[in-house]
Amino acid sequence: MRKGLTVGSLIPGKSRTVASELPSHHDKTAPVAKTNDNPRMVRLKQRNQEHSIPFVPGATLLDAALQQKEALDYKCKQGHCGKCTVQVISGISLLGSPTEQERTKLGSKIAMGYRLACQTTFATPYNDKR
Repeated sequence: MRKGLTVGSLIPGKSRTVASELPSHHDKTAPVAKTNDNPRMVRLKQRNQEHSIPFVPGATLLDAALQQKEALDYKCKQGHCGKCTVQVISGISLLGSPTEQERTKLGSKIAMGYRLACQTTFATPYNDKR
């Protein structure tokens, strides 16, 4: 509860109000943009929704997302329909190289960070051919 100021409350040592009781009107810390705090996480966007998918070596983005109860759209799981197309925002270094199916379906969009979640696997020493 905030106490009103009186003449006596302005004299050092006479105030009963503790600094922690006063509301902070001027917070010195500016708001910080949300970043990828976990370097073992891939942030992606699908249909204006952002998702964070934890690194699961060898798994596809889609399988890892579904394990984490992330609601990614998908249909065929074979890379034909394109419904699982996502744009990688951060963590692309955790992913393996685009598959032939991705190159066929997405073409030049791959350079803009687009991938097929059902075909994109997390990098392992065995599947990354960059």
